[in-house]
Formats: sequence, structure tokens, C-alpha cells
Amino acid sequence: MGDLTSVAQISKLRVGQIYAASVMYGYFLKRLDQRFQLEKTMKNLPERLYPLTTSETLQRYATIRSREAVGIIEKNTETLFGKPEIVITPQVTTDSSKDEQIEISFGGMKRLVLEVVTFGSFLWDVENHVGEGTTLY
Repeated sequence: MGDLTSVAQISKLRVGQIYAASVMYGYFLKRLDQRFQLEKTMKNLPERLYPLTTSETLQRYATIRSREAVGIIEKNTETLFGKPEIVITPQVTTDSSKDEQIEISFGGMKRLVLEVVTFGSFLWDVENHVGEGTTLY
């Protein structure tokens, strides 16, 4: 990646997209780890790599389970980076002329992504904890 103190200009919209995707990635990793730990405890692990055999299985693990969690991700992203003002043109391209550019160091971007992946993992923990306390009749 090079010098972590180097600064680059990047679209605020793009940083917001990276932020939201990183939260979801942390959530996904925690969910996979939860499944791995369960199978390890049950001594049901495959002898080779842990399989995500179908795209449907992968999609299921990558899906945020509750509307509340989706809302938290959206509100956090919007609070930090603002509501995107983009227009989709008739040619199905985005006109992001109102999108501002921000300067961020590579080290700052790395820290942001790592912190947000951790946030996604915590989001899974909280959602799981709350889910344990509810009973459906």
C-alpha cells in the first residue's frame, strides 16, 4: 500500500460506500465465525477448507438479519458522510457533481476500515444477544 502518511483525495460518497460495506463485512465475518465455532464444538468440521458450497449459502451469511441493524448502518453512514446527492441520468449513470472530495491518508483509511469491520462484528453480537431474549409464539 505504500506510505501510510500519504494523502489522497477521494469522493465522500465513495468513503461512505466503503464504510457501509466494511460494516457488512465485519457482520459477515462474525456470523461465519459463529458457525465455525458451533461446528468445531460439535466436532463436525470438514477435513479441508470450510465450505460455503453455494452462492445461496454465501448470500444467507452476508444478509443482515434485522431491519434495525440495517437502519443503524444507514443512519451511521448518513451521519458521518451525509446523505448522498446523486442523480441517475437517462443514460443510467450517476451525476455526482455535488459530491465533495475529501482528503484522507492511507493510514486513516486503513484505521477507518478496521474500526468499522469491528463495529460490524459488534453489531452481530448485539443483534444476536437481543435475539436470544425474545420469544416468538
